[in-house]
Amino acid sequence: MNYNVIKALDQEETGDLIKYFNYTDGILEANSGVHDNKCLSIDSSDPPCPVQKGMYTKVKLTDESIQITNIDKSSITALVRIQIKPTEQFWTQISDTQEGDISAFQTGRLTAIEYFVGLKSSTHLFDAYRVYSRNKKTACEQTEALYENAAIRMLKAQEELDYKPGIYTQWESAYNHEDNVCGCYFNLQEIIKSPNNTIEKEFEVIIPIDDLLPFAAMKMFPNALFGNLTLEVKMAIQQNFVICQCNQGVIANKITKQINSPVKGNSLVVTIGLDQMKERDYYGVLNSNHENCSFTQIGDTFITSIMSLQKDNNHELGVLTPKNIKSCFTITDGSLRYCRTNINGFNIKDSILNELITKYSSKELIIPSQIC
Repeated sequence: MNYNVIKALDQEETGDLIKYFNYTDGILEANSGVHDNKCLSIDSSDPPCPVQKGMYTKVKLTDESIQITNIDKSSITALVRIQIKPTEQFWTQISDTQEGDISAFQTGRLTAIEYFVGLKSSTHLFDAYRVYSRNKKTACEQTEALYENAAIRMLKAQEELDYKPGIYTQWESAYNHEDNVCGCYFNLQEIIKSPNNTIEKEFEVIIPIDDLLPFAAMKMFPNALFGNLTLEVKMAIQQNFVICQCNQGVIANKITKQINSPVKGNSLVVTIGLDQMKERDYYGVLNSNHENCSFTQIGDTFITSIMSLQKDNNHELGVLTPKNIKSCFTITDGSLRYCRTNINGFNIKDSILNELITKYSSKELIIPSQIC
């Protein structure tokens, strides 16, 4: 058994959560209304951003100018840049559905085929981390953080996941092309027009510090007593990003609103395409093939519902019909353009600080949640 657990079990106060949190809250009451609240934004370092996937960078979780850090009110923000590319098999299927005429497909119908790519939880950005205390590495190190972060998200109440842009993504929000997601959107028109059919996308993530398992039970951390904390993190682009196709009806309606003048080029084809998209529920087509309405891990195959252009002797431009094709996209590269912590905390009166120093200089601080 872990030595720290044995020590904790031998102490009478261990496990008394109510007593522990009451004492913590008592710090605020004893501070007699002194409100020296501070907010700091500190960029990562050692090395500073930008950093490529697979590289570590350090972010400060506390600062010397703040005596008590509000862990539950602090966060990490990062700007993520990724490169997205479809597989060759996907392009072959796209060409087949348009009778080989991709050029006519590059306008309205292609724009309406839009995807979400991103993270179900912002914590999934990191696949490894190390915690440092007073600039020394602690035993708190995780090289497979994706699994524990996924478990933390599953324990969140539904109301905690609702409308938190940059933090969480629910499938319904991504499918309906809403802004309360942690990720970005792209369409096939962007892919076709990009060199090597590879596009570059950026989006911002916000990671509440108490969403990370080592800090999940923390409310306030008295770094004036125990020293400053630093978190070293590594970005992942495998096994963490997810993708799904957006509702083509929603996208088509948005495109229609943006069109204030006749569409140039294949205007009739575009008009027919948009009209038919609005009349059909394409995820209804998906469900008829028993596909789940859910995210797919990036790199895995999923179904894309598109407009297939079929030649017909009775129609000059051909007939648009719905068709499902197998799709697969990969993220070929990724980087953190910036990564910084937003630290919230406050300072306390000297008398309160001395009381805390006296208490913990003679007895270890045992946090009950760390020994469960």
